[in-house]
Amino acid sequence: MGNLVIDHAARRVFLDGEQCSLSPREYWVLHTLARHAGRMVPHAELLRRAWGEEYVGETHYVAVYVARLRAKLEGRGHFPRIKIESVRGEGYRLIVEPHAAFADQPCNGSGEAA
Repeated sequence: MGNLVIDHAARRVFLDGEQCSLSPREYWVLHTLARHAGRMVPHAELLRRAWGEEYVGETHYVAVYVARLRAKLEGRGHFPRIKIESVRGEGYRLIVEPHAAFADQPCNGSGEAA
């Protein structure tokens, strides 16, 4: 998807060719959003994929992990190339903006190279 590559076999994520350091749950949330890019994914589906059936009502878990993903993948320059959009009360949608110009920054969320 543009400059975002998800290697499902190796469970690795690359942004602009640089590997992003994601926890297993961050990976599953992103993977699920990416499989449905541009479409809203309900909280329950994200919980089921990353945590399991017993967590389906715990939407705050998803909010925490989406915030972590946003810190690692969004805001790289003035316009985000990857955006996780909230759909109030329902879920999230992954938006990829492949043609905007961005500043070079690492994607590990710490300000340092991964």
